[in-house]
Amino acid sequence: METSLLRVPSGRLRTPWRLFLATVFFALVSVAGTLAVVAAVRMFFGLGLGDPVVLVGSVVASGIAVALGVAVAARVLDRRSFPELGVAFDAGWRRDLGVGVALGGVLVAGPYLAGVALGVYRPRFAPAAPEGLSVLGGFALVTVLMCVVGVYEELLFRGYILTNLAEGLTVRLGGRPAVFGAVALSSLGFAAVHGSNPNMNGLGVGTIAVAGAALGLGYALTGRLALPVGFHTAWNLTHFVFGLPVSGLDLGIRLFATDSAGPALVHGGAVGFEGGLLGLAGTLVGCLGVVAYGRLVGGGVRTDIAAPPAGRDDG
Repeated sequence: METSLLRVPSGRLRTPWRLFLATVFFALVSVAGTLAVVAAVRMFFGLGLGDPVVLVGSVVASGIAVALGVAVAARVLDRRSFPELGVAFDAGWRRDLGVGVALGGVLVAGPYLAGVALGVYRPRFAPAAPEGLSVLGGFALVTVLMCVVGVYEELLFRGYILTNLAEGLTVRLGGRPAVFGAVALSSLGFAAVHGSNPNMNGLGVGTIAVAGAALGLGYALTGRLALPVGFHTAWNLTHFVFGLPVSGLDLGIRLFATDSAGPALVHGGAVGFEGGLLGLAGTLVGCLGVVAYGRLVGGGVRTDIAAPPAGRDDG
């Protein structure tokens, strides 16, 4: 088959077209999954949009829909399998997952404790959950929620989008620069999506972009999504322990209540930890930690991420 503006010789669509169609498809299946759950719980249980069970159910449905959408797009548009998107349960995945969980938790707890020492965070033990839920039930729900978010967002942004961007950039940049370029671009997209969250500010968007870079580097240096999934999930969950909003979202579930004092530039204000310099410091250290681990176990950038599917040409 001849090369064209739409297709490469193997018949696959070129990278920009694959990403465009996949993005539209992901948005549609996500909305459909969310609306289906909201309609079902309202019809059968009489629960409204503000109920935490509805929120968790809608996010889980959306996450499952997006994960299935990624599987379909990878097979139909990319002609890739799940392992080629970093979903690999090989000898290193448990180690990667554990390191990711440790990094995500420590990089919230460490700067938070620094904030306590500086006097900008004032914690008090005050467990809480939304009306109708025990604290244990609230944390069970939010754990399910954050696990689903961690898996499907990493599968989408790192597994699918970063992989496709790296392949598309390889034609002009070559392997290593293409992977780094894909990490940067996917991080900007990750931040842009979160930019519409309640209370979000410019520093918060920047911090999320740096967090996206740390997550992308975790994939680029190991070839697996386990580290970014663990990092992402633990990062989000640790916020709830300290009663901090997550990217501007506050679900009212916590072990500690935290009062903030001093400039919002430091503590983040209504955005939470990520909207201040303490959060930015945590994500920057996260990038360094991920790079150190990746070099220790992998030796460098996995340029095979930028390769087209086996037996296919660049796209």
